Amino acid sequence: MTLIKVTDLNKKGILENLNFEIAPGIVAVLGENGAGKTTLFDIIAGLRKNYLGTIAVNGKAKLADRKMLISYVPSFKYISRFTTFKKLAKDFSQIYPDVDQARLNEMVEFFQIDQSENLAKASKGTIGKWKMALCFSRKVPVYLLDEPFNGIDVITRKKIMNSILLWKPEESVILLTDHYFNEISSILDHILIINHQKLVAQADVEDIREQGKSIEDFYIEQLDE
Repeated sequence: MTLIKVTDLNKKGILENLNFEIAPGIVAVLGENGAGKTTLFDIIAGLRKNYLGTIAVNGKAKLADRKMLISYVPSFKYISRFTTFKKLAKDFSQIYPDVDQARLNEMVEFFQIDQSENLAKASKGTIGKWKMALCFSRKVPVYLLDEPFNGIDVITRKKIMNSILLWKPEESVILLTDHYFNEISSILDHILIINHQKLVAQADVEDIREQGKSIEDFYIEQLDE
């Protein structure tokens, strides 16, 4: 079962001829800073234009259909710094009518979110929690998490990783980027590696383990080739 199919994807100066398919599970896109991971996520989510190639999500290639099948919370850089989490959640619910309010409340409680806090006062870790709470408040086939653990302390990271499997609906995919390769390996099913704008490798995590390697070992090997 293919949930995401990327065919001949090109974004000038950023991504070159990417082709891959992703099945249900938890998949990490790995690459150095500036490798094009965020651009790839923005394109899949329908937030970037001027690219060549096709993106299909659950067999749907039309942009409007695709957007409703993906839960992705991009950067808040264009949002007023005085916006509170409560306002963000309200706006998110208006944009996506499939938000499960009970699920959102569960996320707020899990992350211990102060809904009156605004972006100006929120730490990087707090903003990361806000984005994950909003993302998982929807029940869709595809979740995109761009560096979800960035700025989050190690204890909370482990707590979140242990809970992701509970939040993830059956037959869905979580596609994430992260730099904590070995730390997140226990929850991963598959990895893709982007280097110099190209997809240089993809592998099942179980196959990597059977070779007696860590994800970090495998990743470094691909960059050295």
